[in-house]
Amino acid sequence: MQNGRRPNSWQWATFLLALVIFVAVTIGVVTDASWIKSFDQSIVKLVRFPQNPSETLIITWYTTFFNTVPTQIMVIIGASIFFIERYYKAALFFFLTPELGFGINKIIKAIVQRPRPQFDQLMHYGGYSFPSGHAIASTLILGCIIVMICGFVTSKWYRRTINIILMVMIFLVGFSRIYVGVHYPSDVLAGFCLGYIILFVSQTIFGFHHFASVKTRYSLNS
Repeated sequence: MQNGRRPNSWQWATFLLALVIFVAVTIGVVTDASWIKSFDQSIVKLVRFPQNPSETLIITWYTTFFNTVPTQIMVIIGASIFFIERYYKAALFFFLTPELGFGINKIIKAIVQRPRPQFDQLMHYGGYSFPSGHAIASTLILGCIIVMICGFVTSKWYRRTINIILMVMIFLVGFSRIYVGVHYPSDVLAGFCLGYIILFVSQTIFGFHHFASVKTRYSLNS
């Protein structure tokens, strides 16, 4: 891997911050810490109340886009597009990064075994609560798209605009999981952090941290 493709100091700092937060939240959840309960309760009050029918309809509709089947379809379609266009390295990155995240998420859920919130759920989801799979999926899939946008879109204005939209979409996925009552805020925060950690590691392995506007960076020969 060339030095120009390695993380800079700001990227390392962001990674370490995400790692510290994830570890702290995980320990707090496992030990049933009082500060986790206070954090969850305060955020839930802000997000869930008051509710109105129109807002609820939109949010419940939006959150389903990051269910298991839609996310797998997104990954397959995205990876296939890059493969067909012969950007094989980008195709591998787009496929392996989310799939790795999905697998790690299942393992952590099985270890922590945190039950889902039981109060006033607007939708029903089975399985365990921590960390939020939807938060991880949105961070990884939309994060991969952000990485590709930075590599393929030459206009700085377009890059920034599209990436801001994608980051807002990621945030709204987490918001929606709390709103419909199927996750605690700490689940979502941990999901965002874990998703970013996995994305960072994958970017480092593939050498996608610095983005010159040259598409051949993403070919097998780069």
